[in-house]
Amino acid sequence: MARACIAAVLATLLVAAARSGGQEEKPYASTAQERVKAFRWFGTLGFPGVKGRKFVHVATGQGYQRAGEPPTNRYLHGFLTEDRGDTFSVLSLSLSTVTFKKTPPGTPEHARVGYEALAPARAAAERLKVLREKDSEEGRSWRGFGRAFSERGELFVLAWACWRHGLDGSAAELFDHAGAARSFGFREGAPGRTVQDKVAGDLAHALMWQAILDFGNPKISRAQFLERFEHIARNFPDSEHHKRARETADLLKTMIREDAGYAKKRQAGKPFEKLSKKEQIAELIFRLRDQNGRQWGQPGSCDIFNDKENSPAHQLRKMGLDAVPQLIEALDDERFTRSVGYHRDFYFSHHVLRVADCAERILSDIAARRFYRRTHTNGAMFKDGKGASVKVEIWAWYNEVRKKGEKRMLIEGVEKGDANSTGLGHRLLEKYPDEALPALTAGARAARDGWTRSYLVELASWVKGDGPLPFLSAEVKDGPYRASRVAAAWGLHKHGRGEGVPATIAEWHGHRPKGDKGTDPSEGLGGILTFLARSGTVEGVTALGKDLLKRSVDVRLSVVRSLAEVPLKPGAVKPRADLRELRAAVERVLAACLDDTDMRLGMSGGWGDKHYSDPRICDMAAHVLYRLDAAKYPFDLSAPRAKRERGRLVVKNAWRAANGLPAVPLPVPRRIEPVADARLRPLLDRLLSAPEEGRAKVQRQIERLGLGALPGVLARRKPLRKDEPASALLDGLARRLASTVVEVIVTEKSLAPDAALAARLNGLKGQPLEPQAFIDILTSLVKKLPRWVRAVRWSAERDGDGTGVTLHLDLLDAGRSAQLPGAAKVPAGPKGPPTSWSFSERIEVGGIGVRGLSGSAPEWTGRDDLSAALGDTFGAAPDQPFDARVEVRACW
Repeated sequence: MARACIAAVLATLLVAAARSGGQEEKPYASTAQERVKAFRWFGTLGFPGVKGRKFVHVATGQGYQRAGEPPTNRYLHGFLTEDRGDTFSVLSLSLSTVTFKKTPPGTPEHARVGYEALAPARAAAERLKVLREKDSEEGRSWRGFGRAFSERGELFVLAWACWRHGLDGSAAELFDHAGAARSFGFREGAPGRTVQDKVAGDLAHALMWQAILDFGNPKISRAQFLERFEHIARNFPDSEHHKRARETADLLKTMIREDAGYAKKRQAGKPFEKLSKKEQIAELIFRLRDQNGRQWGQPGSCDIFNDKENSPAHQLRKMGLDAVPQLIEALDDERFTRSVGYHRDFYFSHHVLRVADCAERILSDIAARRFYRRTHTNGAMFKDGKGASVKVEIWAWYNEVRKKGEKRMLIEGVEKGDANSTGLGHRLLEKYPDEALPALTAGARAARDGWTRSYLVELASWVKGDGPLPFLSAEVKDGPYRASRVAAAWGLHKHGRGEGVPATIAEWHGHRPKGDKGTDPSEGLGGILTFLARSGTVEGVTALGKDLLKRSVDVRLSVVRSLAEVPLKPGAVKPRADLRELRAAVERVLAACLDDTDMRLGMSGGWGDKHYSDPRICDMAAHVLYRLDAAKYPFDLSAPRAKRERGRLVVKNAWRAANGLPAVPLPVPRRIEPVADARLRPLLDRLLSAPEEGRAKVQRQIERLGLGALPGVLARRKPLRKDEPASALLDGLARRLASTVVEVIVTEKSLAPDAALAARLNGLKGQPLEPQAFIDILTSLVKKLPRWVRAVRWSAERDGDGTGVTLHLDLLDAGRSAQLPGAAKVPAGPKGPPTSWSFSERIEVGGIGVRGLSGSAPEWTGRDDLSAALGDTFGAAPDQPFDARVEVRACW
């Protein structure tokens, strides 16, 4: 669901970019001379020839699934370059060679890997059919997102293949489409450039991106890289990447010569273990050219230590201060490593770390402080030209270490309480534990931010014995930052002392010391509730449940989740209470939360083997109880809301029974009486026999029969083949009937709708739900916000079991609106019209997220894209459940 949300936001941004940049495709008419010149040029670039090679349709085995549809394979077109029986290789239209392993016969189609011969003429015809259809502006823009090679380039390659096979007509049309395309994310250059020039630029971009990315693959030799970069420099002299390709090739030549000399030297020299320490350090620094780190987050940085544990970088770090002088000299080494960093992986922001970058990182770890500090999210020392200044700083540090000694340097660095003190404190505690406490406490008191102080407080708590206790006891009561007070509470807890629990309970209830430097009362609440839950005390758990409804939705949800972490079994954190009493306290708080039906819109994820989207507080509470005792508290967090609502009450009754309380009534399952066959059959006969212009009237008559007509329609459709016209007609009718509104619920906590709105809601019942009718309810509320209403939640849900659609309306007052995530203070009385609207739109079909969009705007209207998404949702197959939710919040 999160991916769907990101994709929707990015797609919107890309559409806006396309509109502002005039990304309209214009007709292009090439000449035969222009095409032949371009095709011949392409044939000189050294890519595998296509004449005589099979053009193939490849099933990749990379299946995906859209909501309401069966799993689907991903396919690509290309030229078969090799078939080795169980594996085969293909040159794709993006000019990358991909090797596949075939799957055995009988593999489901969505998972199958294999190829089938496909005539280039047929491939061209299929592509041209799509191109001739007018794509939406959004579709054109989105096709370019994240591509290494442009769509324009792929069209050109397919045109070239057709030309090579004598298909001149198809080649010309594809070439003209390539000429008209303006590929998002690729530089167009000066106006008037030829198709050949544009494709050359796109191709150089793709080849350079892939080559830089492949530095992270140790199986590719430097000689192979040299060939690739020389190819780029030779064939694309006008490319923006030409200079970088040329410089990269020149440096690779030097490295290859050095590799050869190193191999001879090592063959004739002593084994590594018999070298002197200085020689070993030099050897390891040389090997940094093969350091193969990885980057996992984006934006982020490449971690050279994310490699095998005996890598050169790991060994140099272990050598400590002995390696420093030679590593400092390596800060000038521009040679490439096998570590690649980037800003985002969906565009060309990639760069190869140099040996100098590795040396700086190793020195930072030895010194337990950072010398190079990034100023942007794609920073690297060598790339940013900071090597000289970093080198000066490291020499200054090293000279001071030699003068004062490591221990004194560590103590003084920790006492400063600055950004370096945390790493230095860790090293001090590790190497000189008996002398660490005074420096750690001094550094904590000197710290000017909560994070540094809390980290140093935590390090102080690791000192063995009773030495840290006076400092921790004072900090938990009077520390200037909430984070440091919580760290002190944890420290006391680890030492077997209980003072941290009452102090943290008081903080949870609003107490803050006089010297507190925090500006946001909500900051750090997560640390407090985590401590109170994990401390394993009845007092802590009980405190979490007190006046919980006064807190924000996010905090309430966090409290519920934290109760799953209470140590009810022997583990790393020893509980302070009898386990039966502690468990009873946890269940009491969770049982109270079963009555909290507020929803957290915009959140989705998984917990164990269950997934959730826009959960209610009560759903999460029931799930935690289920995790405590699945037999006693049966609950399915992944179920549709109607089933979760029944499950919530079942869980509630289980707890009430165990505590001697009477049960609450369960909702009665909805029953839909089927329409008698004698009444429905004549109408269906008339529908199927009526001329096209007369069908709408008959269909409306059937729809007025209500949801009870659905079983008969499905039965009538079942024996028909899918390709029969009657089947399609009945299928469309069944989809509309399945989306008949059966119930409109105004939620328990909602403000009451006025008479006019209540009448409009009641008027939706008994007829198929239309996207515009759904949107109109919201737009009418936004245009004239009812008195006291500050936010609106409006949703439609269907279980897919033939029981129709339930609509839910929730009108939130100022108090509840202020509890929503990201909400500012909301005025209680009218303050004029809102200055903007915050919104969240979420749609799931068949348990799969198909839309997730949130943001703010001067006004909220039901845009065409939302209407289209709702149309697809409300028209889903009758057995598909769906849930469409929109939240709109007024902002002043």
